[in-house]
Amino acid sequence: MISIPVALVCRGLSPGCCQQILVHEHRIPWAPAHGRLECWRPAHRHAPSRSQSTIPHSSASLHTLTVLTGCGAAGLSLEQVAPALSAPLLSIALAAVARTLGLLPDASPVYDAVWGLAMPMATALVLMEADMTRLFRAARDTLLAFLVASAATMLATLLAFALWQRCMGPHGASLASALCASYIGGSINFAATAAALQIPTGPALGAAMAADNVAMAGYIAALMAVPVPRRGRSLEVGAAGGPGLHGSSVLGDGTGPADVDVRHPGPASTPLSAASSLALAATACSLGVGASALLSTPHASLAATAVLTPALAAAARRLCGPRAFAGAGALGGALLALAFATIGGGVGDLRALTSAGPLLAFAASQLGLQLGITLLAATALRLPRRETLVAANAAVGGPGTAAAMAAARGWHDLVEPGVLAGTLGYAVGTAAGIAVSGVLRRGAALLA
Repeated sequence: MISIPVALVCRGLSPGCCQQILVHEHRIPWAPAHGRLECWRPAHRHAPSRSQSTIPHSSASLHTLTVLTGCGAAGLSLEQVAPALSAPLLSIALAAVARTLGLLPDASPVYDAVWGLAMPMATALVLMEADMTRLFRAARDTLLAFLVASAATMLATLLAFALWQRCMGPHGASLASALCASYIGGSINFAATAAALQIPTGPALGAAMAADNVAMAGYIAALMAVPVPRRGRSLEVGAAGGPGLHGSSVLGDGTGPADVDVRHPGPASTPLSAASSLALAATACSLGVGASALLSTPHASLAATAVLTPALAAAARRLCGPRAFAGAGALGGALLALAFATIGGGVGDLRALTSAGPLLAFAASQLGLQLGITLLAATALRLPRRETLVAANAAVGGPGTAAAMAAARGWHDLVEPGVLAGTLGYAVGTAAGIAVSGVLRRGAALLA
């Protein structure tokens, strides 16, 4: 899917540490708390003295939040003017410019809050409005082709990593796994996998961002150019006057509620539905953390959250009605806009873009192999070519680009199946990326 990698991961800093960073003009680098992601916790049990004013801390945090939210909103707005550029990319670019101009700090407790709290909440919120039962009732061929494309992504990741392992640096296996998750799920899954694997903030993640965008854009262009044999075309519903795309993705990569059902917008949000959505998202995140701790897999809490959220939402709707969580996707999209702007603040002055060469070669090889494997496997399984192309787009580009390609090529009957297949990727992408990470690490250890 359109995958804008995470250049900032929650570092587990306490408020005390964050305040010291602010007092010393952000010159103290971030450091993980005991090597794992954590929520904030007090550095000391005693209250601060009266001389330790919190006004500078609060004003600096509010300034940072103002710039980040402004960049996120501007990215969403500019996407309407320049639809060829996605809102995440625009938000990241604007925040990177703001960072270069000195409007954003190197480190801030706001960054910690976004990646420690907002990003998991956004993951739950964007999955809350997805009707997972419809995924398995719709378009058998498209869903089967999506599974083929997802498996091809995992296999292609292993093959491409074998080719480029020595050029990808010490975090190559983790970056490859995050890209794998992104090309099955989306930006959310890259963020979740990067956080779960504790990829450190630095130039490598910025390089991955550049490589990811260039490779994905080339992949989508290649899909649009693949010819479809006439005998592989099924009856095109609504070719003359089929449903169009009313509304766009919240973030340009299929992460918003408009992508769950392109033709029929959901019910309007109310204060009650918004509050209920936030409450259920927080519950899903808490249960995900608890489940991962119970299973002794602390790095899988976000994956558990992604799996639990649709089930919890479906059960709650039976009790509270179908409008209980109206607008949850929009809330998630707003949080993601903030998260993508935070990425730009972490990338800084874009120096990392100059080191994207090896990762760009890996991503290009990864997607080239994925497309070849997908087409060969689909041919062997006698899956229709057009369903295969839409499913491949759904895996790598996301629900939004899959729907757009289907509509652009006149395959209006495949708009909704493509959206549904892409939505399924959000639920499985993070787990797939983490699973591939284990294989890559073991393989790298054997070759070392």
